[in-house]
Amino acid sequence: MSYRTVDERFWRDPKVQDLDLKSKLVFLYFITSANAHYSGIYYCPISLICEETGLDENEARYSIDTLSKGYMIAYSYPTKEVFVANMAKFQVKGAKQIAGVARHFESSVQSQALIKKWMDKYDTLSIPYPYPIVYPTDTTETETETETERETEKEKTSKKKTATEIEKPKPKPKRRKKRQAEKPEDVSEQVWEDFLTLREKKRAPLTDTALRDIEREAKKAGISLQDALIHSAAKGWQGFEASWYAKNRGTSPENNRRKPYTQLAADDRYWEDNKDELEEIQRKMGEI
Repeated sequence: MSYRTVDERFWRDPKVQDLDLKSKLVFLYFITSANAHYSGIYYCPISLICEETGLDENEARYSIDTLSKGYMIAYSYPTKEVFVANMAKFQVKGAKQIAGVARHFESSVQSQALIKKWMDKYDTLSIPYPYPIVYPTDTTETETETETERETEKEKTSKKKTATEIEKPKPKPKRRKKRQAEKPEDVSEQVWEDFLTLREKKRAPLTDTALRDIEREAKKAGISLQDALIHSAAKGWQGFEASWYAKNRGTSPENNRRKPYTQLAADDRYWEDNKDELEEIQRKMGEI
């Protein structure tokens, strides 16, 4: 279980105080969601927001638009991803997490617009991302800083550590686990286990709502649920979108509706472009 920092001045923030009750709920949900990533950008479909907050779709959309107008978040409806503007400010503390942000952007984030917003806001951080906006951070000490000031700072730090060591650790509150969706009959055991393993690594339990969302997008793409899960596992996606699938293949979902992988494999050009991926898919399906 991970914990996230919520500043004690949260409820006194003028922007928060001006929000209506439901918008405050959605904003706090974005900060503390189990799917949240410390970069502030993560996959968060409206259906999941409604399931976990109890709001209906119109209320959730209204709250998202309200928070967006206040520049507190940015939401990508096409990719169903959210960017919580100040989350990285409180959660990203060192080089290890900065490297984690870069890996997260490359493997999980679909919206380039949200990544650009993140880069523009945190332009003083050196992010090893394929298209970074890197500005050097000046870490040199000023000439006016004296040795006495340095020693005083060391003493303060030492006192803080001593106080922390004396404090007894508080027991962690128990958290109710989300009920995991059951395996559909048309999905093989191996494919199901592979996809669940991927979701577990991303700390995103596969609920009934999330599975229905994937089934709906698979129908839009014209492929079976099993093929959608195989494709998502191969790409490292915790979800599945017909638009991602079409973009990845360079085609539209309408042109490939009800077109199985075995038929696509017969296309020489597609096979050459995606040979490794198709061989892995066929191996899992028992065709090789």
